[in-house]
Order: sequence, then C-alpha cells, then structure tokens
Amino acid sequence: MVRYCLAKLMSIQKNKILPWVLGGLVLLVLVLGFAFRVRHDMRDFEVNYEAAQRLRKAESLYRVEDQHYMFKYLPASAILYAPLTYFPPATAKALWYALILLCSGLMIHLSGRLLPSGKERPGYVWFVPPLILLKYFFREWDLGQINTVVTVVLLLMLGCLISAMEKGNSRREAAAGVLWGVSTALKPYAVIFLLYLVLKKKWRAAGAGILTLGAALILPSLYYGWMGNLTVLREWLATLSQSTPHLLDTQDNVSLFAFFLKWTGSRNMALPLAGAAIAALALLVFWMILKGRRLEGPIPLEGAVLLTCIPLVSPLGWDYTLIMSLPLLMLLLWHFRDLSRWGRVVLALDLLVVFVSFYDVLGAALYEVFMSWSLTTLNFLVILGFGFWLRHRRLA
Repeated sequence: MVRYCLAKLMSIQKNKILPWVLGGLVLLVLVLGFAFRVRHDMRDFEVNYEAAQRLRKAESLYRVEDQHYMFKYLPASAILYAPLTYFPPATAKALWYALILLCSGLMIHLSGRLLPSGKERPGYVWFVPPLILLKYFFREWDLGQINTVVTVVLLLMLGCLISAMEKGNSRREAAAGVLWGVSTALKPYAVIFLLYLVLKKKWRAAGAGILTLGAALILPSLYYGWMGNLTVLREWLATLSQSTPHLLDTQDNVSLFAFFLKWTGSRNMALPLAGAAIAALALLVFWMILKGRRLEGPIPLEGAVLLTCIPLVSPLGWDYTLIMSLPLLMLLLWHFRDLSRWGRVVLALDLLVVFVSFYDVLGAALYEVFMSWSLTTLNFLVILGFGFWLRHRRLA
C-alpha cells in the first residue's frame, strides 16, 4: 500500500514537472537561437525601428532609396516601435523578440479557446498545427516581423465578438471593433474583417473600429502636424502602389496574384484571374456566413477561414504570414475524425507537404521549383476547402 502511494505520488510529480521541463528546454533553444543567429538578422524589425526613429524626428518614412527594405505600413504602425528607439538596437531586438515569442504562445492559447467545448480535446490539436507551421514561425522570428502581434489582436477581437453574441454585451462588441481598428492600423490586411463585421450586422463593432482606425490615422500628426501627416499618408499610398507590382513574382509571395503570375508569366492575364479567384473566395465566405446564421457558434470557423484568406488575397502575402492559419488547422484536426477516410488521407498528405516543404529538406533545386510554381498557395487553398466543408456539414 505504501509502495502504491509512493508510486502514485511520483507519477503525479512527473506529470506536473514534465511540461515545465519541456517548456524550459524549448525556451533555452529559443534563447540560444536568438543569441547565435536571430539577433544578427531581424531585417524587417530593423526597417521598422529605423522608421520609428524617422517618425520621432518628423522625417519622411517612405523613401525610394530604401528599395526592397522600404517601410510599407501606415505611419501609425511606426508609433508601436517608437518606445523601442529609446534603447540601443541590440536591446530593442531582444525586447521585440521576447514580445513576438510571447504572442506566438498566445496565438496557440487563443486559437485553442476557439475550439468547441463539451468534450475532451485531443492532445495532438495543441502541438501538431504549430509543428506544421513551425518553419513559418521561425521565419517570422528571424525577420522580427509583426504578424504574431496582429494575429493575437484579431483573435482577441474574435473572442470579444463571441462573448458579445453569447451574453448580448454591447461593450464587448465595441471592444471587438476597437481591436479591429488597432490591428488594421498595424497592418492594413486586417481590413478584410470590416466586411465581416458589416455582413454580421455588428454595427457597434464596425463603428468603433472605424473611429479607432481614424484616430490611428490622425495620431502621427503629433509628430508631423496636420498637413505634414497628410503628406506622409500620400507618400505611403504612392510608394506602396509603386513598389507592390515589382514584388508579385517574388519567390516567397504566396498570394493569388503571385500564383497566377508565376503560372501564366503574364501580368495582363494574372490580375483578372486573381481577381476572379478572390471573388470566388468572397462568395464562398458569404455563403459560409449565411449558412452559419442558424448555428450556435459560427464565429470561430468564420474567423479562422478569414485569417487564412489574408495571405492569399493580400498582394504582398509572404509565406510566413501563413502562421495566421493556425486557428483553422486546429479546428480541422479537432474534427479530423469527422472526415471520411479519403478526406483524412487528403488532408494528412496536404499538411505533410506543408510541413516538409522547406529548403533544408527539399534542397535548393527542388525548393526553387516548389516555390516558383507557388504550390504552397495550392496547399492552403485545399485547407480552406476543408474549412468550407466543415460549414457545409454544419460541424462548425
């Protein structure tokens, strides 16, 4: 009896200690990765850090001589980085790295909260989707990008919408709109959710979001003055329209614009084809929203699908932005057993291709072919197809 009790106690201790040990090892690897590699890179963070320095001096943010490393976001986005400019670049990098790692963890936690309740969640739902997307997370960290931050804000927005729908809380709905406005100010691709708020008739959220975005557009006037801010906004529009066409056929661009340009080799053909594909996606999303009106909890799937659409419909949809598909992957694996046998095979093979399709596995030549044909775009169109299938079967 004593031996049994001791064995049981040891088992409990192991179960409690093991997650901390694994978490500590992961953290150690990430810290070492920063010390030996990441801190020497973070090129995108350096661009944003320099933009924040220019903002504080009321200098132009958008300069043609910056070429590929031109600041491409709204002036309000540079304000987020302004506090970091009071630190030396090395310290600022470390602080930003810690923030995006924290947001990466929050992405998993908040995506898990979108999963259906009422039954035990399979353990693989928590670690397999992040593992599949791990190469994109590594790239995000290595560049010092902001997509994890924006995704967390959008997931919080979805959480507020769900809470508002369940409890009829108008304040939560307004808070969702504020979060949308903040996310759009940080990265304009979040504008896709404004149409969603309108279709869902979330008028308080839409109104609060537009007011928040308007305030964010005005906020740089504190540095530039009213007329100076208008000049900077015009410069943003001009440089964005000039630089975007030259980046559509870049290897790491996974947008539908890039997909059709790589397949046809003609901009005149690619743009209308991409437009038609985006219109088809929009119709499918509209159908999904209509079909979800009588469902008890339609928002998690709809939000997850829209997050996955963002890299595909944004002209500058870089492959690492596909980390935004994490909520949809978690939902699909949650419902994996609900798929037919062939459905499980197709989804498993598709996710396997996503997982193994990186440079170190495929090699230089094969990886170049894989990316030049934009096969990653096809992978995630298949994933979206399974998302629409869940709504068709009313499983989510």
